[in-house]
Amino acid sequence: SGTYSVNITEEGFVDTTIVINLAKDEKKIVTVELKELPPSGKVKINSDPEGATIFLQGNNTQYQTPHTFDLPIGPYLVTLKLNEFIDTAFIANSIKNNEMEYSAYLIDTLPNVNTEITHEEISSGVFQKKQINFYFNFNQNIQLDEIILYLPLSSEKHTFSFDSLQLQKGVLAQVNYPTKINGIWRFEIIGKKLGGRKENFNLNLQYTIK
Repeated sequence: SGTYSVNITEEGFVDTTIVINLAKDEKKIVTVELKELPPSGKVKINSDPEGATIFLQGNNTQYQTPHTFDLPIGPYLVTLKLNEFIDTAFIANSIKNNEMEYSAYLIDTLPNVNTEITHEEISSGVFQKKQINFYFNFNQNIQLDEIILYLPLSSEKHTFSFDSLQLQKGVLAQVNYPTKINGIWRFEIIGKKLGGRKENFNLNLQYTIK
């Protein structure tokens, strides 16, 4: 005897719970009408890069790409959101007993890498020989690999290796040359973005010293 809660599950039907009360030694036959689930299909959502939060019909699913949903048939507005990338929206269709796969290439919102160049002149030695220090202030977080310095009116160059140094925005990189030379200095700067699609960059810049 007692009260019992019975859970009934069947593929293609809504899970159903019923409560049965039984007296001592009582036997009971219970008929339960199960409600059929609407026809559904699988929808797989991918993105490049992975890790975008998936919104369906404007609602946050709390899932991230890649993920597969089992959805009632019909069209769905899918929106993918990822920090430092443009929100990307498209229509995905759920088709009965099929698995549809959708992929989105996300476009990052970061600008091209650029840097502000400044310098200072430091006098040293008996003859007050001037050394030049160059400073580079980048517009975003980067990985800095090399700065190649080209002297004015010369094919001479000097390569400074930074061994994949990670620089936060606002932190200066520095190279120096032991002699002040007036004219146009050229710099080739090689590295990689730390945000967005983490793309490689190669800057070719000029800086004039008078």
